Amino acid sequence: MYDWLVLQLGRLSVSLKLAVGFGICLLLTLLVLVSGLNALDEQSAHSERLTANSHLDSQTREVELARLRYQLEPGATAAGNLRERLGDLRTQVQKLARDGIAERDFETLQAAVDSYAAAVDQLLSAGASSASLTADLDARSTALAAASHTVHEDGLHLRGDVASQAKQRLVLITLLALFFGALSVWAINRQIVRPLHEALGLAEHIAQGDLTRGLAGDLHLQRSDELGQLQRTMLRMRDSLGELRRHLGSGVGQLATSADELSAVTEQTRAGVNSQRIETEQVASAIEEMAATMQEVARNAE
Repeated sequence: MYDWLVLQLGRLSVSLKLAVGFGICLLLTLLVLVSGLNALDEQSAHSERLTANSHLDSQTREVELARLRYQLEPGATAAGNLRERLGDLRTQVQKLARDGIAERDFETLQAAVDSYAAAVDQLLSAGASSASLTADLDARSTALAAASHTVHEDGLHLRGDVASQAKQRLVLITLLALFFGALSVWAINRQIVRPLHEALGLAEHIAQGDLTRGLAGDLHLQRSDELGQLQRTMLRMRDSLGELRRHLGSGVGQLATSADELSAVTEQTRAGVNSQRIETEQVASAIEEMAATMQEVARNAE
């Protein structure tokens, strides 16, 4: 499996391998950024929901205060204020429904608001409060406050759950980014840096005259990228230099043999010249003796 992966990666050019490696790192970085932005958006949305829940609590208290004022001082102004506050409460409840509140919590809250509004309508219709009506309103107000508090607490829990999930996603994506980043570094080292060091080592041995050194493995020679071509070129250069050195060695041997033969011929020529010189000297001596004899004969003839 590893050999197959090395061969497949070896078919890609160096520039493409670098582009893929750094592209994966950039893509994962972008993924981390997008995930973080999504987490911020979710937190912002839940913060807005919590703000709406706080407004719901505030409007519930305002409705209750308006009801108490009406019971203390009945009148058209107090009644109008109570109806206005109750309308604001209904609007806020509908807004929570649009914000994606849980269906069960919304149904409970809506039922509590409708029940409280019905009791308020009875109070306004009666024009005066009674002990039983006040007790009923207090009970329904307590139920409304409890429903509003439940919505607020559920919103807090939901925000905590969303924050926890966002943290888990960020941690997971960060770990994936670190893993693929380390994998890219390993691949670049195995596919680019290590073969380049091997080629440099081979060039250094060739420069020192060692033509027996090869590469660490033959698997890299099957690569078709630039580094594979460089390694094969270095090996061909090594083989060519070795062949050239063998030819030079053979030529030097032949030249040494020819030099020995030439030295022998030179020695024979020198010996022949010496012999010829000796013979020439002997002939010269004989001629001098003959000349001396002829002069002696001439003197005697006179």
